[in-house]
Amino acid sequence: MQGSVFPGIPQLPCAKALYNYEGKEPGDLKFSKGDIIVLRRQVDENWYHGEVGGVHGFFPTNFVQIIKPLPQPPPQCKALYDFEVKDKEADKDCLPFAKDDVLTVIRRVDENWAEGMLADKIGIFPISYVEVSTMLGASDFCTVLPQTYP
Repeated sequence: MQGSVFPGIPQLPCAKALYNYEGKEPGDLKFSKGDIIVLRRQVDENWYHGEVGGVHGFFPTNFVQIIKPLPQPPPQCKALYDFEVKDKEADKDCLPFAKDDVLTVIRRVDENWAEGMLADKIGIFPISYVEVSTMLGASDFCTVLPQTYP
């Protein structure tokens, strides 16, 4: 069973080479059709960084078929303004932050608020105070973050 909980399903993110790739630049990963490439990270929509036989390098996404995808990073957002808590007791569920702080988004609370994390603090914040990032467009913010109702 080779350490896998489910036989035949790889544990590491990986892809199968559809074609030979010789590389064009130093740092490119050379591989042959049929090779299994361990995916380390996606550089952008056109390039991956991966490993074959202990050798690391970059390669185009269209040369491979994904077998097990890389995990999706949690959505993040950047603070456009300071968000301060005036009444610590009444606003104890809020997450204060400063302009340019980067928050990890946990979930969408309603159309105006989201729950997020900054360092070791978790709380809610107004969506209008942040800009969504991490390869997610603003429209994805609504679909990625499930709304929960009390």
